[in-house]
Amino acid sequence: MSDKKSGVEKVINSLSDFENELDQIKNKSELKKTELINMAESEVEKIQNNIIKNAVETKDKNVSESIKKDKANADEIISKGKSSTEKLQKKIDSKFDSAVKDVVKKILGV
Repeated sequence: MSDKKSGVEKVINSLSDFENELDQIKNKSELKKTELINMAESEVEKIQNNIIKNAVETKDKNVSESIKKDKANADEIISKGKSSTEKLQKKIDSKFDSAVKDVVKKILGV
């Protein structure tokens, strides 16, 4: 009977040791799971920050390019406006004397 008791105790002890090992493995796996989750969250945050940074840089670049294009267009419009104004002023100047003579003739009735 003692041998049977001893055998049963060995089995119980073996099962107890096995259960302890399983608990240790479970605890280690929980720790690793937590570490992996933390690492993943950290990487996601880095990726989000990079995406935001790239988006801001792209926006700034696009705004800068638009400002340059708009300034070039505005300068061109101003230049055309000045040119048109100068041409109109020349026409006015060239016709002024003639217009004054015509008005004087009308007034004098000549």
